[in-house]
Amino acid sequence: MESNDKHFTTDWAPLYLQTGIEGEGYDRRIKLYLTRESLPPWKSKADNYLSCSFETRTYVRDKSSSKKEADYFREQMDRVVTSIQTQFNKIKSSS
Repeated sequence: MESNDKHFTTDWAPLYLQTGIEGEGYDRRIKLYLTRESLPPWKSKADNYLSCSFETRTYVRDKSSSKKEADYFREQMDRVVTSIQTQFNKIKSSS
């Protein structure tokens, strides 16, 4: 296994965490991807392990006025973290 600031590499795949913004104005969303390719998915047809997006207004307020938004944010972040932990645990157990 090797790693640097941009990615974590195993014998079978590098893992990249990519972020981007889509939409405009009130509908802007932060897009998050866990991919095998170094190019962001919007520049290549990457084989994504996971992708999800969040409304930017969740980030721009000190406190969300919506419990639904906060719960959705937590749920989606849990998916990302769980996916990354699962991949790293598989790597660790196989090395």
